[in-house]
Amino acid sequence: MIKKLKKLLIKLYDNNLSHKDQEELPNGFAAFPELAQEKEELSSLIQVLQKRNYSFQPGFSEKIMRKIESVSYFAIPDPREYFEAQLNLLFRWVAPAGAAVIIIFLISLYLTQGSISVNAITGIDNLTFNDAITLSFYNY
Repeated sequence: MIKKLKKLLIKLYDNNLSHKDQEELPNGFAAFPELAQEKEELSSLIQVLQKRNYSFQPGFSEKIMRKIESVSYFAIPDPREYFEAQLNLLFRWVAPAGAAVIIIFLISLYLTQGSISVNAITGIDNLTFNDAITLSFYNY
């Protein structure tokens, strides 16, 4: 109930109260004295803030707008720079995984073949020139 009355109190200062809410609020002040005290505090705070006169130096708003535009959240990125940044981010994740796969492949190759050589990697044992010519005839 008190939460609803606090919401009504805020609506009171926003001038968004319906007739039903306007009738309900005085009953809430009577039932909850701390709510009436909060209303008085809000009223005094609003009066103090309304009495203040704020003045800014000339060019203040332009400086603020330049600062807002310079912040990267609001700046429109160049598509090429954005792509490069995303590619760099992707490379940071993919490169270690690729290196791990290559290392695992070389370890398994060494365990199965007994050595790490071009012949072991390609799967061809001591290919001679004649064997290469013979294999090339069978591929066509």
